[in-house]
Amino acid sequence: MKLTNTNKKINQKSDDSLLIQNDNKHNHPEISFKYLYKCDVCCFKGLNKIARKDRDPSIFDDLQKFLNEIDNCNSLEEMITDYTSPKGSKIDDSNRYIKRIIKKFEKAYPNEKGLLESGIIHIHTKKNGKGSFVIFGVNYENIFYILAFDPKHQFDKG
Repeated sequence: MKLTNTNKKINQKSDDSLLIQNDNKHNHPEISFKYLYKCDVCCFKGLNKIARKDRDPSIFDDLQKFLNEIDNCNSLEEMITDYTSPKGSKIDDSNRYIKRIIKKFEKAYPNEKGLLESGIIHIHTKKNGKGSFVIFGVNYENIFYILAFDPKHQFDKG
């Protein structure tokens, strides 16, 4: 796995313009947390709150293990397929949790609403959609932008 922009080199061309080269020789999934903080539906702060309340540090262990495992995927599409439940990854925009993510995103990033056009998807931190920890995001230009977490799989409960 590589995080956005961590393996790009900036070279200066002779005409003083900058050239950005992507040195990623592998097609590993690219994940970005760029929009997570301002969406503030359940970001790292929310995960920490849940882990402390439930006295369950495995939430962070599950996330860390997931981030390590996806490095074995050859593409973002493979990652999404491998970590999606048999029911699929799309969630109806009428879902209250999804509505909340959309509302917060549009308020925080009014000029980037187009990012949501393909729809918010969810994947699990365990293969084949196993486990209760869910990650919400969008696949845009071959980058999976994480928008929210749901470590207890509560998004489809009432």
